[in-house]
Amino acid sequence: MGADMAIIRRKVFIIALLSLLSLISLLGCDWEFEIVSAEIAGTPNRIIYIANVDTELDLSGLMRISTQRNGVVEEHSIEDWGSYWQGEKIYHGIDFTIPGVYEVELYYNSKDNQHASFDGDIELSYKFFVQVINVDTYTPLKEE
Repeated sequence: MGADMAIIRRKVFIIALLSLLSLISLLGCDWEFEIVSAEIAGTPNRIIYIANVDTELDLSGLMRISTQRNGVVEEHSIEDWGSYWQGEKIYHGIDFTIPGVYEVELYYNSKDNQHASFDGDIELSYKFFVQVINVDTYTPLKEE
Protein backbone atom coordinates (compact mmCIF):
# COMPACT_ATOMS: atom_id res chain seq x y z
CA MET A 1 0.00 0.00 0.00
CA GLY A 2 2.89 2.37 0.76
CA ALA A 3 4.27 1.81 -2.75
CA ASP A 4 0.89 2.69 -4.26
CA MET A 5 0.78 5.96 -2.30
CA ALA A 6 4.27 6.84 -3.50
CA ILE A 7 3.19 6.30 -7.11
CA ILE A 8 0.07 8.43 -6.60
CA ARG A 9 2.16 11.22 -5.00
CA ARG A 10 4.58 11.15 -7.94
CA LYS A 11 1.71 11.40 -10.43
CA VAL A 12 0.13 14.28 -8.52
CA PHE A 13 3.52 16.03 -8.38
CA ILE A 14 4.08 15.57 -12.13
CA ILE A 15 0.59 16.87 -12.96
CA ALA A 16 1.08 19.89 -10.69
CA LEU A 17 4.49 20.60 -12.23
CA LEU A 18 3.14 20.37 -15.79
CA SER A 19 0.23 22.65 -14.87
CA LEU A 20 2.62 25.19 -13.38
CA LEU A 21 4.86 25.11 -16.45
CA SER A 22 1.84 25.59 -18.73
CA LEU A 23 0.69 28.56 -16.68
CA ILE A 24 4.15 30.11 -16.76
CA SER A 25 4.37 29.70 -20.55
CA LEU A 26 0.95 31.36 -20.99
CA LEU A 27 1.90 34.25 -18.74
CA GLY A 28 5.07 34.74 -20.76
CA CYS A 29 3.12 35.22 -24.00
CA ASP A 30 2.57 38.80 -24.99
CA TRP A 31 -0.84 38.60 -26.66
CA GLU A 32 -0.87 42.25 -27.64
CA PHE A 33 1.68 41.46 -30.37
CA GLU A 34 -0.54 38.77 -31.86
CA ILE A 35 -1.43 39.49 -35.51
CA VAL A 36 -5.17 40.08 -35.97
CA SER A 37 -5.22 41.01 -39.67
CA ALA A 38 -2.92 41.11 -42.66
CA GLU A 39 -2.91 41.93 -46.34
CA ILE A 40 -0.56 41.84 -49.32
CA ALA A 41 -0.20 45.14 -51.14
CA GLY A 42 1.80 46.83 -53.85
CA THR A 43 2.90 45.72 -57.25
CA PRO A 44 6.00 43.69 -58.00
CA ASN A 45 8.84 45.82 -59.33
CA ARG A 46 8.92 43.60 -62.36
CA ILE A 47 5.88 42.51 -64.39
CA ILE A 48 7.45 42.22 -67.87
CA TYR A 49 9.84 39.36 -68.63
CA ILE A 50 11.82 38.51 -71.76
CA ALA A 51 11.15 35.10 -73.33
CA ASN A 52 14.11 32.71 -73.27
CA VAL A 53 16.14 35.17 -71.17
CA ASP A 54 14.31 35.41 -67.85
CA THR A 55 13.75 32.18 -65.97
CA GLU A 56 12.09 33.04 -62.66
CA LEU A 57 9.46 35.26 -61.13
CA ASP A 58 10.67 38.31 -59.18
CA LEU A 59 8.27 39.27 -56.36
CA SER A 60 10.31 42.16 -54.97
CA GLY A 61 8.16 45.23 -54.42
CA LEU A 62 5.27 43.38 -52.81
CA MET A 63 4.50 44.36 -49.23
CA ARG A 64 2.88 42.53 -46.34
CA ILE A 65 0.90 44.82 -44.03
CA SER A 66 -0.08 43.35 -40.66
CA THR A 67 -2.01 44.74 -37.72
CA GLN A 68 -1.26 43.56 -34.21
CA ARG A 69 -3.79 43.29 -31.39
CA ASN A 70 -2.28 46.43 -29.80
CA GLY A 71 -3.06 48.44 -32.97
CA VAL A 72 0.50 48.62 -34.31
CA VAL A 73 0.60 48.36 -38.11
CA GLU A 74 3.77 47.00 -39.71
CA GLU A 75 4.83 46.94 -43.36
CA HIS A 76 7.46 44.51 -44.59
CA SER A 77 8.78 43.89 -48.07
CA ILE A 78 8.49 40.32 -49.30
CA GLU A 79 12.26 39.93 -48.95
CA ASP A 80 11.91 40.60 -45.20
CA TRP A 81 9.11 38.12 -44.55
CA GLY A 82 11.49 35.44 -43.34
CA SER A 83 10.39 32.40 -41.37
CA TYR A 84 7.64 34.36 -39.61
CA TRP A 85 5.58 34.22 -42.81
CA GLN A 86 6.87 30.91 -44.12
CA GLY A 87 4.37 28.76 -45.89
CA GLU A 88 3.33 31.12 -48.66
CA LYS A 89 2.49 29.41 -51.93
CA ILE A 90 2.95 30.87 -55.39
CA TYR A 91 0.82 29.66 -58.27
CA HIS A 92 1.58 30.93 -61.76
CA GLY A 93 2.14 28.42 -64.57
CA ILE A 94 4.43 30.91 -66.34
CA ASP A 95 6.35 29.45 -69.26
CA PHE A 96 9.28 31.82 -69.68
CA THR A 97 9.83 30.50 -73.22
CA ILE A 98 6.36 31.40 -74.53
CA PRO A 99 5.27 35.05 -74.88
CA GLY A 100 1.92 35.82 -73.29
CA VAL A 101 0.09 37.20 -70.28
CA TYR A 102 0.07 35.03 -67.16
CA GLU A 103 -1.85 35.30 -63.89
CA VAL A 104 0.14 34.93 -60.67
CA GLU A 105 -1.42 34.17 -57.30
CA LEU A 106 0.39 34.50 -54.00
CA TYR A 107 -1.44 32.56 -51.31
CA TYR A 108 -0.83 32.35 -47.57
CA ASN A 109 -2.66 30.64 -44.73
CA SER A 110 -1.51 31.01 -41.13
CA LYS A 111 -2.48 27.38 -40.44
CA ASP A 112 0.60 26.41 -42.49
CA ASN A 113 2.95 28.37 -40.19
CA GLN A 114 4.19 27.21 -36.81
CA HIS A 115 6.45 30.25 -36.21
CA ALA A 116 3.89 33.04 -35.86
CA SER A 117 1.18 34.09 -33.45
CA PHE A 118 -2.13 34.78 -35.16
CA ASP A 119 -5.58 35.49 -33.80
CA GLY A 120 -7.40 32.68 -35.59
CA ASP A 121 -6.64 31.75 -39.17
CA ILE A 122 -5.44 34.46 -41.50
CA GLU A 123 -5.75 33.67 -45.17
CA LEU A 124 -4.30 35.93 -47.86
CA SER A 125 -4.66 35.71 -51.60
CA TYR A 126 -3.16 38.25 -53.97
CA LYS A 127 -3.37 38.09 -57.76
CA PHE A 128 -1.62 40.06 -60.45
CA PHE A 129 -0.60 39.62 -64.08
CA VAL A 130 2.81 39.47 -65.74
CA GLN A 131 3.72 39.47 -69.41
CA VAL A 132 6.42 37.43 -71.13
CA ILE A 133 7.51 39.17 -74.32
CA ASN A 134 9.54 38.33 -77.37
CA VAL A 135 11.86 41.32 -77.76
CA ASP A 136 11.62 41.19 -81.57
CA THR A 137 7.82 41.28 -81.72
CA TYR A 138 6.83 43.13 -78.53
CA THR A 139 3.47 44.91 -78.52
CA PRO A 140 2.57 46.70 -75.25
CA LEU A 141 -0.56 45.63 -73.35
CA LYS A 142 -3.61 47.75 -74.10
CA GLU A 143 -5.27 49.33 -71.10
CA GLU A 144 -8.93 48.44 -70.64
